[in-house]
Amino acid sequence: MRNVPLRRRLLLLALVGILPLATTAGIGLRALVNQQRVQVQQSGLAVTRALATAVDASLSESVSVLQALATSVLLDSGKPDRFYPRATDVMAAQPNWLLIHLADPSGTILLNTRYPLQPGSTLPDKESFDKVVSTLKPVVGVLTRGPDGLWGVPVRVPVVRSGKLRFVLTGVIKPDAILKVVDRQQVPEDWVVSVFDSKGIRVARSRRHEKYIGSPAASGLQDLMASDQQEGSGITHLLEGEQAYTAYSRARDTAWTVAIGIPSRSVDAAGYRSLGAYGSGILLSLAFAVVAAFMIARTINRPIRQLASATRALRRDELFVAVPSTDIREIDDLAKALVASAADAKEARQQAETASRAKDEFLAMLGHELRNPLAPIVTALHLMEIRANGAPDRERSIIERQVGHLLRLVNDLLDISRITRGKVELNRERIDLRTTVERALEMMQPALEKRTRPIDLDLCSKPVYAFGDATRLTQVLGNLIANAARHTPPDGRITIRVSEADGMAEVEVQDSGSGIAPELLHRLFDLFTQGEQSIDRRAGGLGLGLAIVKALVELHGGTVSAFSKGTGQGSTFTIRLPKGDAMAAVAAGPGVEAIPPAPRNARILVVDDNADAADTLAMLLHSAGYEVRTAAESTAALAAVDSWHPELAVLDIGLPGMDGYKLANRIRSNPQTADLKLIALTGYGREADSDQALKSGFDVHLAKPAPADRLLREVARLLGEGTAAQSREDPS
Repeated sequence: MRNVPLRRRLLLLALVGILPLATTAGIGLRALVNQQRVQVQQSGLAVTRALATAVDASLSESVSVLQALATSVLLDSGKPDRFYPRATDVMAAQPNWLLIHLADPSGTILLNTRYPLQPGSTLPDKESFDKVVSTLKPVVGVLTRGPDGLWGVPVRVPVVRSGKLRFVLTGVIKPDAILKVVDRQQVPEDWVVSVFDSKGIRVARSRRHEKYIGSPAASGLQDLMASDQQEGSGITHLLEGEQAYTAYSRARDTAWTVAIGIPSRSVDAAGYRSLGAYGSGILLSLAFAVVAAFMIARTINRPIRQLASATRALRRDELFVAVPSTDIREIDDLAKALVASAADAKEARQQAETASRAKDEFLAMLGHELRNPLAPIVTALHLMEIRANGAPDRERSIIERQVGHLLRLVNDLLDISRITRGKVELNRERIDLRTTVERALEMMQPALEKRTRPIDLDLCSKPVYAFGDATRLTQVLGNLIANAARHTPPDGRITIRVSEADGMAEVEVQDSGSGIAPELLHRLFDLFTQGEQSIDRRAGGLGLGLAIVKALVELHGGTVSAFSKGTGQGSTFTIRLPKGDAMAAVAAGPGVEAIPPAPRNARILVVDDNADAADTLAMLLHSAGYEVRTAAESTAALAAVDSWHPELAVLDIGLPGMDGYKLANRIRSNPQTADLKLIALTGYGREADSDQALKSGFDVHLAKPAPADRLLREVARLLGEGTAAQSREDPS
């Protein structure tokens, strides 16, 4: 046996103990460095997503401002010079815009807030302009340099009147506005963020923005973004030549791209520090082993127990604390990432709240615009009924019924949440469900015209009564019939049955159409299901129809269920409602209040800039025995009040110039007209609008189109009272 010095044996023992552990630690450290790089790329992707959302939100806000501006009545006259003051007012409120210009469909600029004396100048970014003309939809253009050398991004919206494109309204956004969106994200200083438009032109850059604006992406970044993916990551080089871990994300609405470059040196620095600590640990461990070996060799008289103690001490003193220290650093990085994510979430929440407010304002304006044309229609129908002296008129009855449906559907469109929360007012009465089926078929006739096979009706021979809202139940059945027609071939079978079972009234809609997949059946009545969860088994649709059916049926105290054997095997929808009780219907139904007679020679002033609405309302009041005059704007209304001295005035709110609120304040502030009775008749029908009307001095607030009998009762009541009494319409 070969003799080996003790120190050599101890050194070999140390090496045998250190090398496997060192190898394992090296592999783990390499994996850790790779993990750090992956985490950095994922963090970069998260930041680009947040920035893409923020950029989209900023551009969408500009689109919303322009869309609101496009509704200005100043554009209706076709004379752009009248619109110029309004455009300059909007520019004053938009510091991030360069200019607003108005062009006709041919591309001729008619108005330019930056160059008011140079109309007809060259139109930049003609491609986005042509897209607006062809699609009649808002378009966000690409970065373009104007004739004065300034960069800007055109945001264009169509100005449509009566279905025809009249103008194209453009707001040019400064690139600095996009840069501000980037700065608000507070990314680390050494990270480089760039925003590119839909053609890959750089709109903003967090580093040396002025130098690189208008330039394309670096070649490596172009190759990375060339794929059809919405987002991605990889290693590229910055424009300064520095290698960087790069991530990008495309905005869904505008197809703009946000890219972020994270310098490799800042990412790899932690890995290099870990490698240094690892090497130092190995060297120190080897040095300690050598020293221990020499010491043990010099102290031969020490027992083996000292050798064991030295081995345990060796294990205790190995410098692998660098790994835990590296772990602590990662935990610290994770904490920072969580803090950054929380900030992003807060920003996203604020953006969502802003978008929600914009949606509410849009829906309020939509309600106003939809109610205004309906008001003269409803009034004209009432006048037709009066002039017919009660004679039956099938065509008028159909129009009245369909307008009634339209009014209810408009309200559903403005606030679908009222239905899902059960906040829908039901006008309950005792109804025969057979008649309801006939009305639903009549309402859905346009959707059924292409069918080659008529719908089969299996109606009970005797009346099947339910206690409910006839219009709402007609809407429910109409939704089910439309659903069946949409998913059944024209020659397929659709059967509607009305019967009584187990003390309940039942309506069954059965079809031989596409059927319902088993996995979809349990969530069929969910709200806003699309894609894989879509209830229509085809592309498209918002998924509201069956959700509305379920909500309305449950409001009536009933149930709705669906059955299908599977895809391609048809479906059956069954509605069960409590049977109608004649006595309950009489007790529950409110009595119709008779319209009081008109006070003799009472004078009423109607103020509305919609000539049809004003004329039909005047005819209705005149037919009720009142003396009526009309005015189209506030100045004429004030003159009529001073000269004609009416006892009551019906005012629209959305008047040109001085609105209805200010007009009411003027009338109330004049001691000679302070006692004039005022009714607000307007398309603004929210509760907040009603409150504002009453605070402005109105006695009554009615939303268009107000029922004629309701309006005449309020007029007669106010004219018959000795003192003003305020009331308002229920906004729900």
